[in-house]
Amino acid sequence: AQLSFDLRRPMFIGHFPGHPIVPGVLLLECVREAKQQALEVPLRVATIGRVKFKQPLAPEQPADLQIALQRIVEGWHSKATIRKEGRLLASLQLTCHQFPR
Repeated sequence: AQLSFDLRRPMFIGHFPGHPIVPGVLLLECVREAKQQALEVPLRVATIGRVKFKQPLAPEQPADLQIALQRIVEGWHSKATIRKEGRLLASLQLTCHQFPR
């Protein structure tokens, strides 16, 4: 998936004035949303692990999100990386459970 964030979003006003960067929590949410869209089921975050933010991502800079999914009894586990021009910006593991229908 391709990521890009509009600089006009309110979150960039305070994160950080004069030198905005994409908040890490937003990158985590992008992973959850991409999983949910790919699986076509509603998901909630259960655990987050091994999160490493190597380099910041500025708004409006495109980045690539790659996710490897693994089915587990409780839901879905994934390992994700976010890269810009081939350079690793972030890596993480995220386990999500499906909302009951």
